[in-house]
Amino acid sequence: MNTLSIIASGPSLTRADVARVEGSDCHIMGVNLAYTICRRLDYLYACDADFWVRHYHAVKGLPCKKYRLEKTLSRINYPGVEWLENDGTLGLSHEYPKLKTGQNSGYQALNLAYLLGYRRIILLGYDMQYSAKGKAHWHKDHDTKNPPPSLLKKWVENFDLLAPLLVDAGVTVLNATRRTALTCFERVKLTDVV
Repeated sequence: MNTLSIIASGPSLTRADVARVEGSDCHIMGVNLAYTICRRLDYLYACDADFWVRHYHAVKGLPCKKYRLEKTLSRINYPGVEWLENDGTLGLSHEYPKLKTGQNSGYQALNLAYLLGYRRIILLGYDMQYSAKGKAHWHKDHDTKNPPPSLLKKWVENFDLLAPLLVDAGVTVLNATRRTALTCFERVKLTDVV
């Protein structure tokens, strides 16, 4: 069974975590700026329009499949980036290329992983909370678009609703994030699973 690790933007993510995944035989999906910390991506997913405007030229030559959500951009053509359709907020889409959004890219990446056929998924950087130092991301925080704590709480609630749907679909999700507010997925140490 193929395993996919999803690397998101939470502040507890470390380069050592990424290196461990890169040295394993699992496939890797990066979310947003994960391409700057992970040298071996099989997939790159980014929802936000700003990401594609700012980073398309840096990522267009990467040898991985690239995806974005349809409703986040006007129909600007980015060759090599596949459109996915917005299928509403909550739940689990079973029909490719439709995604449930969960109001965040990490949720969308998890739905995409399911649609791509992965049934064992390891999460990294899914903190869903600020670090002790007040950081929202492992990379430099955004100037104005950092999610407020109330939105992070809502994201956790959305994942709580998603988790049993993934179980029903035969998907095992393992949360190897170092520091996380998510309690709906089995917590594991990365060294125990890759």
